[in-house]
Amino acid sequence: MNVRYEEKQGLPKVLIPLVAVPTLLIWGISLLQLLSGKPLGNHPLSDSEMRVMLLVFGVLLPLLILIVRGKIAVTEERLTLQLLPFFRKSVRLDEIVRVAPLKIDPLEDFASWGVKYRRGTLRFVLQGREGLRIELADGRSMVITCPRRDELIEALGKEPE
Repeated sequence: MNVRYEEKQGLPKVLIPLVAVPTLLIWGISLLQLLSGKPLGNHPLSDSEMRVMLLVFGVLLPLLILIVRGKIAVTEERLTLQLLPFFRKSVRLDEIVRVAPLKIDPLEDFASWGVKYRRGTLRFVLQGREGLRIELADGRSMVITCPRRDELIEALGKEPE
């Protein structure tokens, strides 16, 4: 299919310290206990539990956050939103009845970043504050953050309201 528009997004850079600080703390606590051989705290984890915690919260979760990628694509027939490797939503362009540009504050408007579905609205909020509200013929809607919003509107072939 002929791709009219494609944009890839990672999670916002502001999340890096929010992930890095707890990850470093987990590594520090884990290594302190595992290398010293002395359990830490009033209710310490066993060494094997500490290894599991280090693997899950010190390695796997940070890696997962780093590899998650968003993708917005428009072909001649469809708009597709993906949060790789977990989520994919596609709608036919003829189902789109209205598009409207908007400014988005992910924390103030939606309390976080990511993909959410609430009250008939799919929220695909990853990077930037430029956004687009897309209303579908069946009454559902989508809110998408998109740094290249004007290009996306043009690719959708709809006049913004």
